[in-house]
Amino acid sequence: MWSMNAFSILFKKFLVVSIIVLFTTIFIVGCNNTQESEKFLAMKESDLYKEALKESSSGSIDAVKKLSAMIQVYPKSPNIEKAQILKAYIYYINEKFDDVVTTVNEYELQYKHSSNLAYMKYLSAMSYYSQLVDEGRDQKMTVEAMLALKEVMEKFPRTEYAKDAKWKYDYAFNLLAGKEIAVGRFYLKQNNHVAAINRFKTVLDLYSTSVFTPETLYRMCEAYIALGVKSEATVYAAVLAKNFPNSIWHQKAYTLLNSNLSHYIEVTNNKKSD
Repeated sequence: MWSMNAFSILFKKFLVVSIIVLFTTIFIVGCNNTQESEKFLAMKESDLYKEALKESSSGSIDAVKKLSAMIQVYPKSPNIEKAQILKAYIYYINEKFDDVVTTVNEYELQYKHSSNLAYMKYLSAMSYYSQLVDEGRDQKMTVEAMLALKEVMEKFPRTEYAKDAKWKYDYAFNLLAGKEIAVGRFYLKQNNHVAAINRFKTVLDLYSTSVFTPETLYRMCEAYIALGVKSEATVYAAVLAKNFPNSIWHQKAYTLLNSNLSHYIEVTNNKKSD
């Protein structure tokens, strides 16, 4: 049988071999990358741009290497702006969203008065928007997307990008509202009515124009009914009736209030007869 000491020696040898293989691999890859970079840096501008365009047509990320070399070696070229725009686009279609944002920021420093800046800022905003998650998860990226989309809307209001940004901004806005109401629904199921009411109030205070407002008003009514505060429930039901008379949530609130009112009258009559 193997002793613990033998196992220890064997493990140490395995560890040493693994480290050697790892560093050898890193060295080989590093050398290959260096040779490739030197090759690109030695190429003519026209050849770099031509090959980058060819590779970008298929969405290949390899085009970025040639564009980066072109930008580095030929900074005064009239094609540099196009190269940076193409670089950002290739990053985007390959879902390298952080690289898109970085490239756009670098572009803006150099071409802040360019007519292409609207497109680049839109591409940056779309990089955040493309990473949105459903309402049940952390919404940090949603906030980032909204800020970027709002910038496109405000700085380039007459562009096609602003119109699309507005639609996507509204979607992200509803996503944030959806997050709050989802938490509120959870608290309702847990019979934590006060916590639920606080979440629903957040929706009404911050996201009153969202698609979730009618449901939120109903949920407020529902929570107050559960707490036995029918006067507050009636107030929210009235707001729902006035602003969303054709909503399914208005009908639900009406049914909820009437059923509870009937129960209240029945209990009261029973107490009087006793």
